[in-house]
Amino acid sequence: MEVKNMKNKLSPVTKLHATGLLMASLGILILYLVGLPGFPRIPPGPIILGMAGILVIAIAPQWKWILIISVIAALFVSVGGIIEGSSWGRLAKADDFGPFIGTAFSGSD
Repeated sequence: MEVKNMKNKLSPVTKLHATGLLMASLGILILYLVGLPGFPRIPPGPIILGMAGILVIAIAPQWKWILIISVIAALFVSVGGIIEGSSWGRLAKADDFGPFIGTAFSGSD
């Protein structure tokens, strides 16, 4: 009952923000699971974005600053993906489904 009341307190924008963070986390996890070369043994992206999404859901009704922190976390992971540089190549190859869908979900990495 308490979780249901907390979900009702989240604005539609906050719900969309949390969903985006969790989807990006899932996308990076897909890239890791399909065995894309160059990933660290434990990739930090899904952990950072997943925790940011969970914190937005759990803390945003009481503490609005978590939204700024979660945007910074998303930018941190996005800049890492852009610096790495192979995102555009994976998006251009839709026939390689695993890396394509992982990159599409994650947004950058």
